[in-house]
Amino acid sequence: FDIVKLNGVTNYVNPPRRDVVTTGPGTTTIRFKAENSGPWILHCHVEWHLQGGLAVIFVEDPDDIRANTHPTQAWQDLCPAYNALPPEMQ
Repeated sequence: FDIVKLNGVTNYVNPPRRDVVTTGPGTTTIRFKAENSGPWILHCHVEWHLQGGLAVIFVEDPDDIRANTHPTQAWQDLCPAYNALPPEMQ
C-alpha cells in the first residue's frame, strides 16, 4: 500500500510504498489498488490490540469470489455454522 497521509503530512505524488506503517498522533491514510480478488486483512501488530478487535477484513470483488470459488466437501465440513447462514450471506 501507499502511505498518502501520515501525522498531518499528505503526499499523493510519490508516497512511500510499504506493507507496514507505524502510526503516531494524528491520522494515517493508506491507498491501495483493489485488483486481487479475495479477503485481505488489515491489522495491528500489537497482540493485545489484535485481541481487542483492531483488525478489519476487506473483501475485494465478492461477486468474482462467489462465481469462481468452489470449496470442496472437506472444506464445507469445517464450518457447520456457514451452512446455517441464509444463501445471500454464503
